[in-house]
Amino acid sequence: MAELFRVAWGLEVTASGLGQADERLAEKAEPVYPELVEALRDSVAVHADETGWRVGGQGAGLWVLTGPGGTVYTIDGRRSHEVGVGVLGPGFSGVGVTDCFRA
Repeated sequence: MAELFRVAWGLEVTASGLGQADERLAEKAEPVYPELVEALRDSVAVHADETGWRVGGQGAGLWVLTGPGGTVYTIDGRRSHEVGVGVLGPGFSGVGVTDCFRA
C-alpha cells in the first residue's frame, strides 16, 4: 500500500504509518458501529455479501451488510447464515438481498 500511495499520488508513507492510521480510524469508528447495526435492523431491506478472507492464515469470511441506514463490515470464521443473523438479530423482519450464496 505504501508503494501504491507513492506511485499513484506521490505520497511518501510507511507501512507502519498506514497501520497506525488504520488503528486510529478504528478507534474513532468503534462507537458508531452499534448505531449502524441498529439502523440495519430497522431497514426494510438489507443487501449482504461475503468473500473469502484470511485471519492469521485461517479461512474466514469478510461480510458486508448494507441498507439505507448505513453499511457494516464484519469478519467471521464462519461462512454461514449465522453471521447475518448475528448482525441483524433473529427478529429481523426485512428482506435479505443476496447473490444466492447458500449462506
